[in-house]
Amino acid sequence: MKRLTGSILLLCLVFTLCACNKDDNRIFMATVLENTGALIVEPQESTDEYKSSDKIVVHTNNAIVLNSEGLKIMPSDIVAGQTVQITYNGQIAESYPAQIWADKITIVE
Repeated sequence: MKRLTGSILLLCLVFTLCACNKDDNRIFMATVLENTGALIVEPQESTDEYKSSDKIVVHTNNAIVLNSEGLKIMPSDIVAGQTVQITYNGQIAESYPAQIWADKITIVE
């Protein structure tokens, strides 16, 4: 009985650790509404992010930011009206507007 209980606990630990290492990066397209250090964007209606909120604050602290040619730029170079592709860890703070922390932002147009 002790072996069975130990085996079950070991299995649970393995599954838990595997879930922690899972890569849950999400990517969505959005239109920049405002750039105040953090971006305020409107996700495209076809995205899951739009179902969470029609506006999202995108924190750019450690994000890689690329222009449409793939060259690195500063987050302050992004302007309202541009379409961007945002990569983040899948976690959305359910405030209004919602909030995410970007890993990568690429200007599409």
